[in-house]
Amino acid sequence: MLRRKTARSLAVLLALALLSLCACGEGGSIRLVETTPEPTAPPPTLEPLPERPEDLSVRVYCDGLLTDRGYYRNETVYLDPALLSGELGLPLENSADEDRFRVIIGDLTVTGDAGTGYFLAGERYLFAPHGWLTVDGRAFLPADALSKLFGVEIVCAEDPLRAEFSTAGAALMNGSGLYYLDCCPDTEFYWLVHVIAAEAGNQPLAGQLGVGNVVMNRVKSESFPDTIQEVVFQNNGSAAFSPVESGEIHMVSDELSLIAAYLVLEGYNNVGESLYFVNPVVGNASWVTANRTFVVRIGDHDFYA
Repeated sequence: MLRRKTARSLAVLLALALLSLCACGEGGSIRLVETTPEPTAPPPTLEPLPERPEDLSVRVYCDGLLTDRGYYRNETVYLDPALLSGELGLPLENSADEDRFRVIIGDLTVTGDAGTGYFLAGERYLFAPHGWLTVDGRAFLPADALSKLFGVEIVCAEDPLRAEFSTAGAALMNGSGLYYLDCCPDTEFYWLVHVIAAEAGNQPLAGQLGVGNVVMNRVKSESFPDTIQEVVFQNNGSAAFSPVESGEIHMVSDELSLIAAYLVLEGYNNVGESLYFVNPVVGNASWVTANRTFVVRIGDHDFYA
């Protein structure tokens, strides 16, 4: 019996000795080894933007990651085009001052002049009523202009103020003016330009754009004819547009009306579903105000849906 206990004791002591040797370092002391995770790369740091006390900072998320920062002014988010050109691997040149900017993205040149209300991208037009921001000699462009230029949807939100977009399917705009020929036959475009000029030639670009959108809304509506020319010359006892009756519809149009028509074809709409407009100072607005819903006033015209 004593031999069995002695044998068991020796076995236990031997096991403890082996465990002790496995856990010993130099000098025979026992060390507790803590495992630590492999160090991870720190998140990218964003270079601070120049201080602009008059503008709010906007966080920019690309494909879910905080990637850049922009600015907010006049209810417009302005972003650096370098962010999207970099994502597409396109070279970029960007120069700007308070009077003019020039941005070259790949083979597309985008320019703008202060006070015009639009940008020129190749041979195509972008509506930009608030222009651009000049930051350290570079142009920050409105989010909706960048959305058109790169074919992405940029969603702007608050709390915190941010802009989010995905690069899936992103592609640089084709700046060819042939785009407009594909959108609208020459004859139709001719009458769109002329009705804009005749009805709103003395109005700012935004007002001319609104009149063009009323015409296009009527073309889309089941309550009106199906083509621009038929809408312009519709007559149900009286002309739908007074310049048709006066003959002013045939007057020579100017460059701004042409640009407004191009912007209509680009899809810009600043009057919603409006089907009517009236100058309340010189026109009879009683039927419209009594039967239609007011949408917005632009320049001298009130627009109604």
